[in-house]
Amino acid sequence: EVLLGDRAHIHLYEQGGISQLGGVHPRTVKNNDDGTFSLKELELKIRGDDPHYPVTRLVAIENSQNKCGGRAIPLPWIKELRQLCNKYNLALHCDGARIFNSCISQGISLKDYLEDCDSASICFSKGLGCPVGSVIVGTNQLIAQAIRLRKVLGGGMRQSGILAAAANFALDNMIQRLADDHKHAKALATAINGIGQNRFKVDMDGVDTNIVVMWVDLTLTSPDKIVDALEHDTEVQVRCIQFAADLVRFVFHANISTEDATLATHKVTQTLQKFLQQ
Repeated sequence: EVLLGDRAHIHLYEQGGISQLGGVHPRTVKNNDDGTFSLKELELKIRGDDPHYPVTRLVAIENSQNKCGGRAIPLPWIKELRQLCNKYNLALHCDGARIFNSCISQGISLKDYLEDCDSASICFSKGLGCPVGSVIVGTNQLIAQAIRLRKVLGGGMRQSGILAAAANFALDNMIQRLADDHKHAKALATAINGIGQNRFKVDMDGVDTNIVVMWVDLTLTSPDKIVDALEHDTEVQVRCIQFAADLVRFVFHANISTEDATLATHKVTQTLQKFLQQ
């Protein structure tokens, strides 16, 4: 059994792959808005070797936390969680698909962010701009097991050096520039709140990294209509997604320049103002 937040990506998405393919039962703890969860609730849900239940073996966190708006997880909280895991002999995994965003946002090195975790997954194709690619980080024994599992699942690759070259380039050249994406995200969030009349809102405390989650007053319009209006335009097209019944998500990345971000922000504010005038 793995304990993880109820807004965790590996719980909400991937077709429940941890159960389908890994035979692992997920048990959720309620995520706080900052991406953490109650350690007291977690401790109450840890289960031992009772034949009625699955045995808790692992705790998983997500950093940054996508469904919480790209929040960077506080390092002191991770250290408290590590102590709790040690108490019950549990492994700690980090879904670090966007962990470099958290590193830049908080001024924390990757080494310091992951030193309390037993394993992590890190994506190179999000903010770092690689065409494809993620890696698993862990002990030699874990990696050996992962390679065997990858092979049986059909994940072996030939001539993958060109992809590794892109990842190496990203590690050397694309990490520090993530600060630009964070700046663009804060500018968009500020602009939305400036014209939104409390009918379109962004929680500024939640804009830690490159993700902006906008709340939509459903008495005015719906997220799908906003997404459609922003994407279909002959001059400036802004692609975003409906993130929940009343939420829209915007994500900035390496292919969006400062000029692009300015144009996108202007397009978003113009579009929202049209909805407000209806």
